[in-house]
Amino acid sequence: MGESHDSRSGSSSFDLAGQTGRKLFVTSRLLNAPGDLFLGSDPAWAIAQGPRRFHTAANAIRFAMEHAAPVSMRGAALHVLGEMLGPSQIRSLYRHLTAAR
Repeated sequence: MGESHDSRSGSSSFDLAGQTGRKLFVTSRLLNAPGDLFLGSDPAWAIAQGPRRFHTAANAIRFAMEHAAPVSMRGAALHVLGEMLGPSQIRSLYRHLTAAR
């Protein structure tokens, strides 16, 4: 997954071509937006279990990577700002968050 940074706007982009054919710009708006996190051993099970709601997508991403069982990341999805992000996008965003610390 490619990553680029625009120093003028302070945003990074992550290539989601494998899922949406578009780039998702990672801004404070995205990371601070409410998010619904789905966890499960596969996507169907994750959806069947229903979402865990977080006040911010950043908190959902941290929870998924730091507290959820590793097997539950196989079917993980994060719904934020009308986008459904899969496990690889969640991992990439987590790397982005932890690099910013």
